[in-house]
Amino acid sequence: MSEDAFIVAPTKKHTGTVIFLHGLGENGENWKQTLGKMVKPNIKVICLNASKIPLTLNKGFPTAAWFDLASLDENKMEDDKSILRAVDKLHDTLDEEIASSKVASTKTVLAGFSQGGALAMYAALTYHKRLAGVAVMSSWPVLRHTLPDVSATPVVVVVGGG
Repeated sequence: MSEDAFIVAPTKKHTGTVIFLHGLGENGENWKQTLGKMVKPNIKVICLNASKIPLTLNKGFPTAAWFDLASLDENKMEDDKSILRAVDKLHDTLDEEIASSKVASTKTVLAGFSQGGALAMYAALTYHKRLAGVAVMSSWPVLRHTLPDVSATPVVVVVGGG
């Protein structure tokens, strides 16, 4: 994950946080503008940026991605190591934000679009503290074979159609 992040600062007392992960090939800037119009004034939004990595799906071309993808077929082999490295980094980001903001994990939501949603979902469901929830749009579950029982974590999945 890149150190760069686009932040929508709360305009009233900070009582909750949304950490948002963009989709493959995107960045957090456009999401900052969109999400900034939607949140309540007491919510901080952090739109993270993925680093550019050689993406197998794009024949090794450097692409902003949270983890490597070889195929868009969800039944193909996943790059477990790449995904777990990204999850560890996101867990570290959560730890840092919760500690520095003093906003409880139960007032923190992970959210994402497409590949960012896939990472957000897995990271939220495997985080060592309970989160307020996870919201993903047009996404899919990664590493399904390793997910723990997470009945206490609210999950919202949104898939649109034209």
